[in-house]
Amino acid sequence: MPRTTDHDNSALIVSGAMKTKLINDLIKRRKLPLRVFVVVSLTIAGIVWSQVENVPSFASHGSDVCSPIANSKIPKTVAKGSTGNWVGIYGKVGYALAAWNGCSGTASGNDLIRLPSNIKMGIVFQEGGRYTWANPTTDARALQSPNQKPRQAGVWFAAGKMVITLSFLHSFTGDITIYAVDWNSAGRRESITVSDSSRADTVELKSFAKGVWSSFPVKVAARGKVMIKITNDTPGLTAQLSGIYLD
Repeated sequence: MPRTTDHDNSALIVSGAMKTKLINDLIKRRKLPLRVFVVVSLTIAGIVWSQVENVPSFASHGSDVCSPIANSKIPKTVAKGSTGNWVGIYGKVGYALAAWNGCSGTASGNDLIRLPSNIKMGIVFQEGGRYTWANPTTDARALQSPNQKPRQAGVWFAAGKMVITLSFLHSFTGDITIYAVDWNSAGRRESITVSDSSRADTVELKSFAKGVWSSFPVKVAARGKVMIKITNDTPGLTAQLSGIYLD
């Protein structure tokens, strides 16, 4: 499970020749666990990482023993292969469904967006657009209609990257949940990064022909933005995304 956790870098601000000496001392002593050392040395070397994937969050207790910080919210990939059911589960604040009401096998669908008036959504594609795989369909991987009538399988797609921007007039704290499915079982791989002003969390998707839901915690100040970046990791194919939900 990908983990992206915040680290307080204020205590690690050093300058000049101090960097090399401190890194060498850490290498020689090796008193800290290896993964902690990696975070510390990269920060000292001047690389600014507010989050580091797959590295637990640590707090200093005045000794060489470090303990995980409790209650850290992390992105999570949930309910893999649990079908496209979402009504009453996700989207209590709002939602956006890709290429809705299009004809099967065409790019004729329009997005179905139901967001509060203070939240605006924009999307930019790199060699991509909208496509409807099937409408209607009884395939449980397809997303439910808001009225739970026949399902539809529409996607946003991109051969390179697509960036979805959510702009908030008022402050917002909650979760953004994303649904993706490799509809034609082509072996797609893609990464999804969700970032607000204080953190950027990433999940990597592969083997998701049965559909997968990924949830990301976000906290946005008034007039702030959340960026959702989807990157295609499979040459010759496209990254695809079907729905975005706010709770």
